[in-house]
Amino acid sequence: MPFKSVAETAEAYERVSEAADRVGRAETGRAPLTLSAGIVVAIGRTDAEAEHRAAPLHVKSALPPEDPVVGSPARLVERIGEFAAIGATRVHLRLIDMADLDHLELIADQVLPQLDAGQ
Repeated sequence: MPFKSVAETAEAYERVSEAADRVGRAETGRAPLTLSAGIVVAIGRTDAEAEHRAAPLHVKSALPPEDPVVGSPARLVERIGEFAAIGATRVHLRLIDMADLDHLELIADQVLPQLDAGQ
């Protein structure tokens, strides 16, 4: 489910689950569905750094609205946990500036170690 709020994603997961039940997916012996979510990310070591990374999000766009995580690494960990609580087993992170390697390093250093690798 790409880049929607946790509530919108939960509603979509419910629709998918109902459709899978209607067609008897569980009885076919197929693997359970992999539920994924997308998160637009603009985190920083400080609020100012996160806001700087989020600045492009304020530009008017023809794309549907997203529910970005702007703030601390802990806020991103929290959001990932919220998606996991509704059944997501895979999360796609969209970084706004692909050339911002410091942003990627921040996620690698302060977010990834807090996630349960066993999930």
